[in-house]
Amino acid sequence: MIRTGDLKISVFEFIVMIIVLYNQIMYIPQSSKYKSVVVELSASLSFMIFCNGVLSCINGTEFFGSYYINYVFTVIYFILNGLVPLLWFKYMYIFYDTSPKKSNSYITTIPYLLYLLLIFINCFTDLFFYIDSNNRYQRGDGFWLIVVLSVIYIIASVVVIVLAITRNRGFRSEGKHILSGMLLVALGIILQLYFWEDSFVLLTFLLFMLIVFLRFQNLEMLVDPLTGLGNRRRMQLYIDKLSRKRKGEFSAIVFDIDDFKDINDLYGHIYGDRILVIISKILEKSAGNKKITCIRYGGDEFIVITPKEEVDGFIAKFKELLNEFNSKKVFPRKVDISIGVSEFTVNSEINMEYIINTADKLMYEKKKLKKRNLKN
Repeated sequence: MIRTGDLKISVFEFIVMIIVLYNQIMYIPQSSKYKSVVVELSASLSFMIFCNGVLSCINGTEFFGSYYINYVFTVIYFILNGLVPLLWFKYMYIFYDTSPKKSNSYITTIPYLLYLLLIFINCFTDLFFYIDSNNRYQRGDGFWLIVVLSVIYIIASVVVIVLAITRNRGFRSEGKHILSGMLLVALGIILQLYFWEDSFVLLTFLLFMLIVFLRFQNLEMLVDPLTGLGNRRRMQLYIDKLSRKRKGEFSAIVFDIDDFKDINDLYGHIYGDRILVIISKILEKSAGNKKITCIRYGGDEFIVITPKEEVDGFIAKFKELLNEFNSKKVFPRKVDISIGVSEFTVNSEINMEYIINTADKLMYEKKKLKKRNLKN
């Protein structure tokens, strides 16, 4: 008997996921470090929803070949049921980790390979699931083992997010939203274990994916694609947030790379881009886990918003790391930075343009002084 309710839900879920998948393919930049894995994740989830729709039509019906169709789609469904959590873990690891290449480690696939081995063994033993004489799906005695292997990746994803939140305060807002969404998925898993004929996991994961996709799409609009730092819009949102608090003394630090135009002209823009990325990493490392916001303001200019009491320590750490980088002689010429600082008190009317211009003037005065000293 066809479960029309489940079929309608599956059709709706499938259409929504196809729309999400299309938008990911079309609008996530090719340069995005996580595009491939998020497209794979959405495609796998879409196919999983499709299989669930087929199973809702075929389960419990009898016609020529119905048993084999039911069994094949059930096996495919279970294969995807293990793959989706693996891809989700990789997505979180790449998004939150500063060295995404590590996520390609074969170690991360071991639970899934074991999961696939168990699915293969099930074809001969019916240990985990089987199709009964009425052509209906049934759980086997060892079903819980494959559930555990799937949940491993969900738990690992939570660990990745928690570590990211503790190491970098810039991840806290997004991380908390993701963890809240994962509670929804956890609820779906629990309901699915007890009401296994209903698709609670798929429904909750779909809602979760929509939340994550929209959240990260908004985040992409606030991030400089080259350096990964916040952009002007991110800075304005941060300033607006400070204005609402109406308390605290802060400083705006302007960083400008000396002779950057000459560097681009002499060595090319690829070399210049590499320097911008290096400076961004040094800024982030200097900020550490403190309440410091780093922005690429434009061109070779960076702005850091920091509590007033953190200014001296931040600049000292930045100079130390920059000197350490220059001592390695990675590039054919030394990278020098000019710095300007202006202070402001948080209130409802922060004139950020004036604050930045003040820091800019101080920075350019230091830049001119450097050039005079070189001539002398």
